[in-house]
Amino acid sequence: MKSVNLIPLKLRQRWEWQSQAITWALAWSIIAIFLWITYTIFEQRHAAAKQQLVTDQTFVSRVSEATSQIQQLTVQSTQSKTLVENAQLLELTDVPLALLQTLVECCQLQVRGIQIDSIRLDEIAPSTIKENVVTPARKQLLFNGVAESDPRATSFVNSLQASGQFAVVELLSITGSEDRPERSFSIRCEQKQ
Repeated sequence: MKSVNLIPLKLRQRWEWQSQAITWALAWSIIAIFLWITYTIFEQRHAAAKQQLVTDQTFVSRVSEATSQIQQLTVQSTQSKTLVENAQLLELTDVPLALLQTLVECCQLQVRGIQIDSIRLDEIAPSTIKENVVTPARKQLLFNGVAESDPRATSFVNSLQASGQFAVVELLSITGSEDRPERSFSIRCEQKQ
């Protein structure tokens, strides 16, 4: 037996269209929700990437500033090092003058009782540079002269020792005749380190 559909064709077509419309509406709704979720995720990632970019640019600018400051400080350090080395070299040139000045002052303390005839300035240890620190050369003075008497020569040696400029003050020789009070002497003074 053959079944017969008693529902009119137009009504069946309308139901079919309604069914398809609901199916398509549901499909488009699902697609729209999927696209909205995808767009939202994309927007969030885009905003996070934008924020990360700003953070990275700030970090790069700080690193760039720090690098610039390091370069400036390196230049200043080099200039300061040059100034210090030049000052140390100038100080080295002042050493002989200071030693000679001490010798003159000690002679003046004897109130014309001492006469220096010859002076020789020698270097007993060369200057060195270690860890960017210049150690000046050690000097020694060798000089000959005449003293009015033995006590004047002794007083002169004591004055040289008391000056604080010399690590060693050595009376190498003292000579003279018994009939005259004058004494010829030879003294070696070694500069303090």
